[in-house]
Amino acid sequence: MQDSGSDSDVRAPRTLVVGAGAVGSVLAASLWRAGVPVEVLTKPAHAAEAAARDGFSVGGVGFDARFTARPTVTAEARHLRRPQCVFLATKAIHVVDALQEIGPKLGTQSTVVVMQNGYCEEEVAEIVGPERVVSCTVRWGATLTSPTHSVRTSAGGFTIGRLRREGDGVDETLLTVAGLLETCAPVRVTPNVLGARYAKLVLNACMTTLGAVTGLRLRDILGRPAGREMFIRTATEGVRVFRALGVRLEHVDGLDLRWLCVEPGSKWPEMRRARAEFALRVLRLMRGGILSSSLQSLQRGELTEIDYLNGYIVRKAREVGLEAPVNALLVERVREIERGAREIGPHNLGLRR
Repeated sequence: MQDSGSDSDVRAPRTLVVGAGAVGSVLAASLWRAGVPVEVLTKPAHAAEAAARDGFSVGGVGFDARFTARPTVTAEARHLRRPQCVFLATKAIHVVDALQEIGPKLGTQSTVVVMQNGYCEEEVAEIVGPERVVSCTVRWGATLTSPTHSVRTSAGGFTIGRLRREGDGVDETLLTVAGLLETCAPVRVTPNVLGARYAKLVLNACMTTLGAVTGLRLRDILGRPAGREMFIRTATEGVRVFRALGVRLEHVDGLDLRWLCVEPGSKWPEMRRARAEFALRVLRLMRGGILSSSLQSLQRGELTEIDYLNGYIVRKAREVGLEAPVNALLVERVREIERGAREIGPHNLGLRR
């Protein structure tokens, strides 16, 4: 079904998707197909023009066949209607600018859904108020093959919740957001949204960043002893930091991240190492084909979300008096690649500076 474009459309809340990358275009296309009145704000202007002209062609995992969706697409916020629900699907580094641009279009009841790989909920809450923020963990992958073509590459769903302590119930806003997201993939509502977001953050700090610095798919990273070692050390630092913050990390698609935590001086080190290696074998089988979104950004000459991934872990480590040297090393290497001072390649799996 196609959006009628009418402000009087009451089939679903007027919805805005900000960002038409791999996830944003798949979500926008799914909303459009379900009859939701959806608009898309994306940059640069030529990409918006192409999508407005040709639509979004979407296929892959979860779709019976490829289809083309034709929501309203623009590069100028002034052309938008007032949305009731906003899905922020840009890179984390563009979130603040995007919010400032769409700010005049937001109503007092507009809900803002944060769905970045990196953690930027704090910045969003400062701008729009925490009561209007819904945190969303995306538990599936997609690849943008052109500005108007996306392929969903893995199964999975969404986990959403409010920026509150555990124990709070589900409110009407969460149910509305869940209903919109279910046009695309299954949704789970959790009272422990920080546990879900931080768990995915740790996994992204390993998979996304190691893929960025090496240029390899996950199966090839985990097929190398140096890759498995760096993966385990990166994850161990993240798990330790969030445990020190009092956060109960949730499972990510059945994976308990504590299995990847091999702390120096812990009891039964051989057993912990064997457990971590087993978890990595499972991860390699389940997600081995993943190609890092940060790698794709680097290949296009764009900046990555490193400050919101490994950089966030490093900052939080300082807050609780811990160190995260491997995460800090990965931040340094990504920044060197961004400014052309380091080549992408498997040699970046070494722990020496």
